[in-house]
Amino acid sequence: MRKTIRRTKTLTDKPFGINVFPAAGDPYGFSKAMIELAKEEGVKILVVAGNVSPDEIRQWKKDGFIVIMREDNPTVRGAQLAEDAGADIIVATGCDEGGCMPYLSTGTTAITALLADAVKIPVLAAGGIVNAKLAQAAQIVGAEGVFVGTRFTMSKECRAADATKQDILKTHPDDYIVFTQSGGHCKWRTTPHKYGKEGIEANKRGDLNPPCGSFYYGMLKGDMDAGVNTISNTASLIKSIDSCEDIVKELAAPFIQNNTTDFFELVKSRYSERFYAPTPIEQEKLDKIIEAGRIAPTARNCQPQHFYIIRSQDGLAKLKTVTKFHYNAPAMILVCYDIQKVWKFDMDRNYPNYNSGEQDGSIAATSMMFAAEALGVHSVWVRDFDSKTAAETFGLPDNMKPVMLLGLGYPNERAKPSAWHFQKNPVEDFVTEL
Repeated sequence: MRKTIRRTKTLTDKPFGINVFPAAGDPYGFSKAMIELAKEEGVKILVVAGNVSPDEIRQWKKDGFIVIMREDNPTVRGAQLAEDAGADIIVATGCDEGGCMPYLSTGTTAITALLADAVKIPVLAAGGIVNAKLAQAAQIVGAEGVFVGTRFTMSKECRAADATKQDILKTHPDDYIVFTQSGGHCKWRTTPHKYGKEGIEANKRGDLNPPCGSFYYGMLKGDMDAGVNTISNTASLIKSIDSCEDIVKELAAPFIQNNTTDFFELVKSRYSERFYAPTPIEQEKLDKIIEAGRIAPTARNCQPQHFYIIRSQDGLAKLKTVTKFHYNAPAMILVCYDIQKVWKFDMDRNYPNYNSGEQDGSIAATSMMFAAEALGVHSVWVRDFDSKTAAETFGLPDNMKPVMLLGLGYPNERAKPSAWHFQKNPVEDFVTEL
């Protein structure tokens, strides 16, 4: 597990967690050891499967973990107890799932709606979520994300045997088998092979504890008669074996599309970030931020704005000679205007030879600032630098005039609004009717 954690760190800079079980389901102390390992390796998320005591959750929170709680048999009271104990996320698992199904016969839609209504913390829907339509359905009834199994079994990266995946693809949904195990406390849904068929017959005879075979030789190695090939009840809706990246994009799309932040909430929540992590900004997000500046309004639509992206090691080193207010942001945009394109105005005698460059650049920068905030990228507006020095340092052409620097990046552990950020004067101080 230590090797796996360290390898995962080399593959992503995103947070990730480990699966653990409560003490009652961990007779050999495996999960206890995994939790200690997580502490040593700096893994901050525990995905807890089983029936957990509130005291365990409190201890995990005291140890600094984010706790994602997934009861074997989700109930409203159980979710509320977990929330009261400090759990951060609840997984609403319905009987539509694959694997060891809840013995309560509440479907995914119903349990998701019930738990989302009962708790204030985020709820993830689990069970039968195999495509964007079903993810959207979960979002509609209150889920803020999905917890997925069978769909990833059918991914290119999954180590399950190709025979296992092909078996799922070709099996008709009417032929799935569900049998009971563990004295009625556990159910398995499987494609129709030896252990599933024998399990059904055993149940008919009153035997509620038939074997389910070996997952290693069954699903991993592809011997369908060596164990159950467990699936969700919507597995037949999976039509192809895709990459994990494509699956994530498909299932996340409904939540991203329906998570448009109210503009006024965005304005209220945005603050000047002065503590940045070294994490680079994804090109896709940077492209969207730049697009917001490109389409920003300008005087007479002259479009004089120009953006210099500073993110290379050499560029950032030069930046530090231009201003001390770089805050170690992994990227900065030097917003300029082109004096040859700018709108010039000479009708105001108080401002002879006036041009709109500063305003056009500032409008574009403001648009990019809020676009960044909407994408989860923090920003800071910097104007404490000498324009001539900036132009000379970065070798700008004579027609390009610097307006400001927009720092961009993700916050680090020290990030927070400044003490005076929320100290706003009343509206009466700003408004006068004429």
